[in-house]
Amino acid sequence: MTEKQLYRIEDLPVVTMGRNELSGHCLKFETGGVPQARYSRKGAIRVMTAELTGRSQDARYFITGSKYDDVINWNNKLNQGYDPESFEQIWQDALLHAKNAANPMFFSDLYVIANKKHSRRLKVHTHYAWHMLFALNMFIEPQKTDRP
Repeated sequence: MTEKQLYRIEDLPVVTMGRNELSGHCLKFETGGVPQARYSRKGAIRVMTAELTGRSQDARYFITGSKYDDVINWNNKLNQGYDPESFEQIWQDALLHAKNAANPMFFSDLYVIANKKHSRRLKVHTHYAWHMLFALNMFIEPQKTDRP
């Protein structure tokens, strides 16, 4: 990389909120434009997003030159390599965008896989409260006595 400011995710302004606080924030601040957060008839939060917001199945990239190169099936045309320098540039651009955003990022430590022997920690940072609500529904919230 060139001689310029390097950003770290730890330097971003982040907010940690529980489900009720996230729901309140979502309904107060994330209701205009696209996406539009609203309560459903049954009381859940629903979000209307723009058309075509899904991820393309062929947009799957792995950083090359890592310790995982030997376990990635490079013969599968969907598994595409990405060089570390290009990734670092994109990552720095994303961190700069997050650092300069009007609102702070939402943060949570979560886990994948319920079995403690195989469980892995995830650090989830999102731009929207409704994204964090989605992550809280998808992954496992740590309990003080459950995790190392």
